[in-house]
Amino acid sequence: MARKEDVIIMRISGEFKTFLKKKAKEKGVSLSKLIEERLYDTYKADKEQILNLIAKRKQERPKLWAELDKSPIVREFEDYIPSLFTEFVNPLSKDPKYQPTILIGWIRHILTQTIKHFDSVDEEYKREAADRFMGIGQTVIEAMSQIKSQDKKTQEEIINLKAEFAERTIYHFTALAFAKDSYSKAKSEIEKVRNELVQELKKKPGIKE
Repeated sequence: MARKEDVIIMRISGEFKTFLKKKAKEKGVSLSKLIEERLYDTYKADKEQILNLIAKRKQERPKLWAELDKSPIVREFEDYIPSLFTEFVNPLSKDPKYQPTILIGWIRHILTQTIKHFDSVDEEYKREAADRFMGIGQTVIEAMSQIKSQDKKTQEEIINLKAEFAERTIYHFTALAFAKDSYSKAKSEIEKVRNELVQELKKKPGIKE
């Protein structure tokens, strides 16, 4: 397996490598450490550039943005977009295979940060906003079969996550009417299905243990 420093060095040119080696020696740090510091500086610079662009566009349409800035949802996106952009163009993860998982996490982040401000949506548009928020959950439900693994242990954990997702959905829905009995019955059925899926998984050949 290649050393961490070797992987980082492969990303820079020969002349720049020589320059950085000299700088690293002067600072008394490793070459990989110096490069990481420079990458972090680049991250901050790119984020600042996007923030400056947003500020410029606001100045061009001051009346519109004076109204838009009143929305906490708009403000959440204003924080979210520069951060996502900088993470995308300057991945902080050193493992390219892990980076897609980090980006998926940003979906949950913006959902969490905006859904809490649902009450701020104008009544005229609440029906449509509700449909768009609930549509996210529907997308996850309809795509459940695509969330899977060829590793048995991981797949069992995914089954547990799906069961928990279903249970929480039923819990919050039945809680609207304080229907405790309905929730208990549904929870029992979910647990029954979960157990059946786990047993089927254990018997299934061709999947890694």
